[in-house]
Amino acid sequence: MFDQETQKRMAAEAAADYIENGDIVGLGTGSTVKYVLEALGKKVQQGLNILGVATSVQTAQLAKSLNIPLITLDEVLQGHKVIDIAIDGADQIDESYHMIKGGGGAMHREKIILMCSDLRIIIVDDSKMVKKLGGAKLPVEVTKFSYLPVMELLKGSGLPSKPRLDSNGNFFITDNGHYILDCKLPEKPNLDEISALVSMIPGVVDHGLFMDLASIVVVGGAEGLKIHEIEEHELSQE
Repeated sequence: MFDQETQKRMAAEAAADYIENGDIVGLGTGSTVKYVLEALGKKVQQGLNILGVATSVQTAQLAKSLNIPLITLDEVLQGHKVIDIAIDGADQIDESYHMIKGGGGAMHREKIILMCSDLRIIIVDDSKMVKKLGGAKLPVEVTKFSYLPVMELLKGSGLPSKPRLDSNGNFFITDNGHYILDCKLPEKPNLDEISALVSMIPGVVDHGLFMDLASIVVVGGAEGLKIHEIEEHELSQE
């Protein structure tokens, strides 16, 4: 039986094995992705030639400490290239492979990196796999100027929220310089409706619902690994 940290490491190392020499790699954020970076650092030391695109300051700092060379998203796209493979974690994944992300506060950049990638691998331990994304917290990134009216609009739409605080009790500030509101999802949410509604509120930068953005889900479980290779028709199902 494998404990949770071992499950995370197994999933991360399995995902890292998909990376090939010469790849441009989107590097997610979070406790599970940390193990991907550690695995990549060893591969780079052994001669693997890659360029990483970091989704957060935290990830960039760790990548640099492991001698993983980095490139910006602008540099990738200006060179008329795409990100070959992106690896990221998730807070929850449902049976239709829809996700909630943003526990680390980097969901805006994570979503953009995934959208710009050919292959999108999500790595989780099996505690993150759920039947439906109901009753969880949905992070919503908002401008500082707008957070109070956005909170009122969210509340009026059945999504009560609270500002996220840091360890010192101050407002949590994203790498983009914004606040995060953590909303309570209904027990049986209509994800498409909520995604569209939240996205239309002035002042909202992004939200943590990730719909149809996984190509492969690697799950570390108590008994070992499970790999879900997702077909396009599976992603479109509710």
